[in-house]
Amino acid sequence: MEEVQSATAQVIHLVLQPNPEPTMAQIWNQIERLIVQHINPGFLQDLVEQIEIMQDGNQLTTDEVQDIATCAVMQEVEEILQGVISRHPPEVQQKAKAKVEEVNKKLAKKKKSNSSSSSRA
Repeated sequence: MEEVQSATAQVIHLVLQPNPEPTMAQIWNQIERLIVQHINPGFLQDLVEQIEIMQDGNQLTTDEVQDIATCAVMQEVEEILQGVISRHPPEVQQKAKAKVEEVNKKLAKKKKSNSSSSSRA
């Protein structure tokens, strides 16, 4: 049970690493609180119990337990995030999507530029 809870905490923490800028850190902290608020404690308890049953029957390795817990928690977080996103007006969702695409393009361009300059050296 402790392995699953530890893996759950690690996954949530890794997914929600705050940006060093204070305003972004505050936003990330708010998002983390929102997710934790929406995670159904019964879900986590049932998940832990089911995984323990499988582990007690020697059906799972420690790595498999961690992988299953990680995927299950991430799927639950994904549903929570989709619920939060859907509460925003469509125009806000579109602006956010456009901004994410813009950032991803810049990052891809930067990565490509860095890899081509390092391959020349």
